[in-house]
Amino acid sequence: MSSTETIELADSRQLEYIATGAKSGTPVVFCHGTPGSCLLGRVFEESATAAGVRVLTPSRPGYGRSEPPTAGFESWATDCVQLLDALAIDRTTVWGFSGGGPFALGLAATVPERVQRVELIAPVVPETSGGPFEALSRVSPLLGAVLWLIDWSARIRGPEMITGQLTNASVSPALAELVGADFHHAIAATTVGAIGESQLFADGWELPAIPESVPLGLTHGRADSNVRIEPVLETLGDRCDRITTPENDHLGTLLARRMSLVNSVNK
Repeated sequence: MSSTETIELADSRQLEYIATGAKSGTPVVFCHGTPGSCLLGRVFEESATAAGVRVLTPSRPGYGRSEPPTAGFESWATDCVQLLDALAIDRTTVWGFSGGGPFALGLAATVPERVQRVELIAPVVPETSGGPFEALSRVSPLLGAVLWLIDWSARIRGPEMITGQLTNASVSPALAELVGADFHHAIAATTVGAIGESQLFADGWELPAIPESVPLGLTHGRADSNVRIEPVLETLGDRCDRITTPENDHLGTLLARRMSLVNSVNK
């Protein structure tokens, strides 16, 4: 199983990432959800290797071993460019899952010349904002306490407590462990990342606008109760050149469509 690595950014912060799949494969930058970390990139380990794709999943600032302050869309793009430069990658496809969707768009909007294509999987949009975490984020210590309570409870009850919040689909024990490990790793050192992004999504915000030169695709499950499909289609539908709407829920969409995602990279 791939291990995490770090690079030092220009401002001396550490940026953590994990590379999965084929070592010399076609590059993809995967933007994880909120909360989340680079460990979620391990869901592509086997499929990316088979497809000749190299998936790079950085932990955004305030998650895992990536140091704060929490990223905005443009500052995240700056961090990603430094990762691409460190790995000698000129252009890349970018994927964004859930809360990582706007950050994927931010990368493409800031440096479109470095982005081959963007694929969004169950992305949040301003019209899907709301929910208990975003309400709690206005009282930062309270949200941090809730996250640590969930983390503690999941360590006792098992990773199914985490996956059950994200999908109703049957998940193998190995995948459940992976998703649980991603959550635990995300907030192990600090909850700054989760709180900061929840505050970002709770306030008035806009999706970064990417130029027409960057193709955009969307995959969103019709059974997704975490991020409803209707406002996402209304916001992004006209801009996308490819839309897939499987009968899956939130995490279920990512897991069910991961092979299709990696196979589309080299087409």
